[in-house]
Amino acid sequence: MLSRAIAMNLKSCSRHLGGLSCLDHPKSAILLYMAYLSSSHTDRLPNHKELYQFLVACQQASVEKGCTQIASISVEIPRVDPLTVLQIIAKPEHFQFYLEKRKENESILAIDAAISAEVEGINRFQHAKTVIHRYLKDTWIWTEQQKRMSFAGPHFFCFFTFFAVTQESQFSSATIFLPRWQVAYRKDSCTFVANLQVDPSVNLKVLLKELYNHISEITWSGHQPSSLTSLNYSQFINSHSIKAESFKSAVVSALKSIHANQFSKIVLANAIDIVSHQPFNVVNSLDNLRQRYPDCYIFCASNGKGQNFLGASPERLISI
Repeated sequence: MLSRAIAMNLKSCSRHLGGLSCLDHPKSAILLYMAYLSSSHTDRLPNHKELYQFLVACQQASVEKGCTQIASISVEIPRVDPLTVLQIIAKPEHFQFYLEKRKENESILAIDAAISAEVEGINRFQHAKTVIHRYLKDTWIWTEQQKRMSFAGPHFFCFFTFFAVTQESQFSSATIFLPRWQVAYRKDSCTFVANLQVDPSVNLKVLLKELYNHISEITWSGHQPSSLTSLNYSQFINSHSIKAESFKSAVVSALKSIHANQFSKIVLANAIDIVSHQPFNVVNSLDNLRQRYPDCYIFCASNGKGQNFLGASPERLISI
């Protein structure tokens, strides 16, 4: 019955696309069926006229102010898995941020940068705040009327190292970016946010078309069969690990320091260098972490240079 229904839908889709007859080709049939389903979900797209008028107002402001404006557009979409979206549309040269706590049924993904900045110095946290407020002054916000969406509006993502001045690490002391594309869900609500640069020369029709294309691509990513695979631990080589006795000694030393009121809390970490003959797959690694540690925060930060900092933590260090 299901295959018959699909065949009927494909024939209907063929008529809608000008009578194209390519049902004998499996790939063409799949593409036609996707087009048919996509046309049945047009109600998910934001109002074209209303959104175009919003972008016109942004462009007019960029002319009057003499600087680029940011149009932050939030749209409710069907529930998708942000990790699958990361797998499909992210590129190594993009800034990326991913955070998920599976037990609480919430996740957020940020890809690419509409705006980015790097700062250094002991006052880098304050400088980051100043940068954010400066850009927010030129940010216009559009959301669908009468809809309450989680994580709607512009969100800036920041990476900070422990060092005031950038070290040999591939990550700067402080990185701030406003993602070009953001996908997040909480419970049953899923929100897509686009942060677009608008200046006097940008073609608004092309910009709007790109927006609709990304909404469709991201929405469809949630309907794609996931190719996430489990990790093969036999391919990893543990090249260095601290000895148990050394770690015990470090614990004793830490306890003495706490008892002497030199510290109130110390977190000891065991550094292990892992070598693999095969390239590490970030998405598969994150999927493995969320499967193994559903109570933890699963996170990943990418610096746009191909380097990633990812892991799982049972606690949230800061909440703003």
